[in-house]
Amino acid sequence: MIMPYDICPLNVNNESNEAFIVKSKNAKFSEQGHVPKVKTELPEHIGQLSAIAQSHVTEARFDAAVSKHGEPTHASQFGTYMRELMADIESEMVSEYQEQLSELSVNDRKRCLSDANKDASELIRARFRILGLMK
Repeated sequence: MIMPYDICPLNVNNESNEAFIVKSKNAKFSEQGHVPKVKTELPEHIGQLSAIAQSHVTEARFDAAVSKHGEPTHASQFGTYMRELMADIESEMVSEYQEQLSELSVNDRKRCLSDANKDASELIRARFRILGLMK
């Protein structure tokens, strides 16, 4: 019969009646931190599309999302407004730059929108702070 590693019999010869400790070493309790990813430079055509996507993150676009879903009343609505804002930006990018975007892989498309996603997140957080929904 195979016994689990964590279950061990108590040492009978233990005169001091100390607790018997079994150490389980795994990555979850590692004392070493993770190595941060090295950010690679975007190719020029992706960088240009990324800059264009960032320019589409505006207060007016957020106001359009608010008019569609109503004023936010709770911080849990953050995702709703984020999805709406990014879907609007992506649909406009596809309509304006169909040819350039169709040449890109799925990962490159995501890279184009990642900086706009960060900007949109900051915009929504700022608005939620003004409304007192976030710290």
